[in-house]
Amino acid sequence: MQGALIQLLRQYATLHKDKKQISVGLIGYPNVGKSSVINTLRQKAVCKVAPIPGETKVWQYITLSKRIYLIDCPGIAYNTADTETDIVLKGVVRVENLKTPEDYVPEVLRRVRHEYLVRTYGVDRWDNDVDFLAQIARKSGRLLKVRAAWEPTACLGVFNSRAARQIHLLHGLGRAATRTRARWPRWC
Repeated sequence: MQGALIQLLRQYATLHKDKKQISVGLIGYPNVGKSSVINTLRQKAVCKVAPIPGETKVWQYITLSKRIYLIDCPGIAYNTADTETDIVLKGVVRVENLKTPEDYVPEVLRRVRHEYLVRTYGVDRWDNDVDFLAQIARKSGRLLKVRAAWEPTACLGVFNSRAARQIHLLHGLGRAATRTRARWPRWC
């Protein structure tokens, strides 16, 4: 796949021989792998990556060849009709910056299929979102007597997990991605 993308970029550069160089920007929702794609194409770590959104803060220009430059852009979210919950679940906001991340856990439990939650977090049954968080906190050794102390750290585990990143990716793409969704787990 890497070779095919590089070949496509070279063909694009060939089509624009009148230009001294071409720049190709990678844009998309936060935390979907834009920087990782560039690192793969360059075959070395030229862009910083992290499992949480917001690592890329400014545009970065990376040289792929003499005539081809790649632009790594910070994640963007266009839809102004999104609710605050949609914005959080798309990964636009870092969970660490939320005052009450536990407010968004019920929506995760509603949108994600039960079997995927069980497989990802190892929690078989739960009565409500507080019980779900308590079980995650217990499994990670963070369950304390004071709920206010363990609930936020359990939320970080929910929103910064692989399952949450899949929610961001699939929720962000919406129904327009039906051609490629078949290869991903059906989270929604």
